[in-house]
Amino acid sequence: MKPSVAIIGLIILIVVSLILIFCLVPDSDFEAGFWQADDSFCREAELDSFYLLIGEKNTGERASGERASYLLIQKDGLMLKNEPVNITMCRDWCIKRFAPMTLRSTIEGNISISAVKNADDDGDDDDDDDFVPKNMRFILHPMLGKLVLHRDDVVFAVLYKSSIASESLVTKIVEEVEDSEPLEPR
Repeated sequence: MKPSVAIIGLIILIVVSLILIFCLVPDSDFEAGFWQADDSFCREAELDSFYLLIGEKNTGERASGERASYLLIQKDGLMLKNEPVNITMCRDWCIKRFAPMTLRSTIEGNISISAVKNADDDGDDDDDDDFVPKNMRFILHPMLGKLVLHRDDVVFAVLYKSSIASESLVTKIVEEVEDSEPLEPR
């Protein structure tokens, strides 16, 4: 074998290995936490408030990437949405991980929001698709703590992460779990 072929093969192997390593490194879970719309977005959207609590990734035995979350939207003093939802966020291809993170860096991908199904649910939730679509795109600005939900040219939410609320919610949940009695096996 010629040395040039071996060198080219080695370079290809190194590049493929680096791409796989960077793609398989677990993402930080920056998306998890309490997100809220700012006043200017709410005024423009004619809403009183828009809150989204995004839970941690499901990483258990049946890891699906789905996140148990909660959506609260209020307009004219009435709750338009006040319900638990399941959120799946799928980031775009990982080649951007090679670029250094700057203030202008963004993470983009697809997001789907679905209502949590109850036993007495009739399964008809298609009427809400115009208000908060089930499938959208997201743009996450980690350095700014900003999350934009959109589809095509329509922006459905501009949310900012509330670090204090996120930390206090997570702390409260951890304390409740630690204080609760362990479940007895059936």
